[in-house]
Amino acid sequence: MEGFAVLAAELLAIRLLVPFVGSGVEVVAIIISAVLLPLAAGYHVGGQRWHRAKRLKKRSISIRILLASNLAIATVILAAGLSYAFLSTWFEWVSNVGITHPLAQTAVYAAVFLVYPVFVLAQTVPLISNYFSHQHLSKITGRMLLFSTLGSFAGSVITTLILMNTIGVHLSAVVAVGMCVLAHTLLCKSWIRKVVLILIWLVMLAFNHPSALRHAGIVSDNAYNTAMITIASDGLATQLWLNHSRSSIFSEYPARRFEYIRAIETFALEPLAGAEIPKDILVLGAGGFTLGYNDSSNRYVYVDIDRDLQKISEDHLLPAPLSANKTFEPVSARAYLQTHAQTFNLVIVDVFSNQESIPLETTTIEFWESVKKHLKPGGVVVANIIVSATFQDWFSTRIANTFGRVFPGHLRQVVNSDFTVWDTPRQSRNVLFIYRHSKAAQRRDTYHDDLSTFSLDRYRKD
Repeated sequence: MEGFAVLAAELLAIRLLVPFVGSGVEVVAIIISAVLLPLAAGYHVGGQRWHRAKRLKKRSISIRILLASNLAIATVILAAGLSYAFLSTWFEWVSNVGITHPLAQTAVYAAVFLVYPVFVLAQTVPLISNYFSHQHLSKITGRMLLFSTLGSFAGSVITTLILMNTIGVHLSAVVAVGMCVLAHTLLCKSWIRKVVLILIWLVMLAFNHPSALRHAGIVSDNAYNTAMITIASDGLATQLWLNHSRSSIFSEYPARRFEYIRAIETFALEPLAGAEIPKDILVLGAGGFTLGYNDSSNRYVYVDIDRDLQKISEDHLLPAPLSANKTFEPVSARAYLQTHAQTFNLVIVDVFSNQESIPLETTTIEFWESVKKHLKPGGVVVANIIVSATFQDWFSTRIANTFGRVFPGHLRQVVNSDFTVWDTPRQSRNVLFIYRHSKAAQRRDTYHDDLSTFSLDRYRKD
């Protein structure tokens, strides 16, 4: 039970933090460190704790009491740290007190909600070892570590592959904390303490229950996204939020939709309407399937890792199911590009809609090269990337350089109507990176005072 709770809490913390601080490797590293270091410290302290209590002649203290107390402490702290309603309030408060950097917020979260619970849970195996004689200690220690590790294995596999995808992330957190409650109930002889801990667990269940989540507008909370549906105050638009980021808007009024969506449809999709030969269009990052929703002639393939997105969109966002010319591939963008050979007239990359949880694998040269391989002759790539349009941060410059390395002859278009060249570093914009496949667009030649073919190049075409 202890092994299950620790590993499940670690994985759930990583997933639950995505809407607030993203899913970067730095965030994952902080969470893993906040588990491994307390585990090591807990093993060390747990091996000495009972002997120290005996030296101090604390007759009222027993191994059973120490174990039950540790489990109670872990339950109380984890019940708060893994509850959606509490986390929303917590991160709002953290931002209000001036801690705004995602990594700093992650470190504070880990220090408050993970370090001590893991520390006390790690004492379980060394404390239990005191029940056995020294003659059999090595044998029984190996057996205890076996069961603890099996619990960790179960906490990892069952939580991610089964629980998150069947009952949702937030009820999975209830199950993980429930392991601590169950273990405490088996150990503790005090009915009052049992009842108190069970009440705390029931409060967590109430906060994380699907009915409570639906009341907050959440319609799905699987391993990839916490999806929320809201209606605009004037009732003219429906909005889909994925991991606290507004991902899609559907409205009968074009002015109410995202500016970058209107721009892509105006200069990339509408000119293809009514074409004699239907075009093949790939959309990496399906969102709410609003791009090309009204196009019933061209062939669309939408790719997104969250297999629930189509059902969520059709049930809560779109007025009707997707038309027959549209298919959905529930797989990551890199995996789709790696395993499919089909080429397309238009590839729309819209996986950067949430700055805090940009998929790392879609920022590299290798990713853009795989996109390029799926273009037909004369095909077009349109990538919506949220960056500083005036390149006031490292990411904005590097992602532009990366795109330009693969697609030298490309153009960039800022679609936000309030853009100025005097934007501050904190102002991020939707910038469309656009490339049309041709030999000329792939040239990397430059002009110099000593050698310039400018006069001839004006008449050269591929």
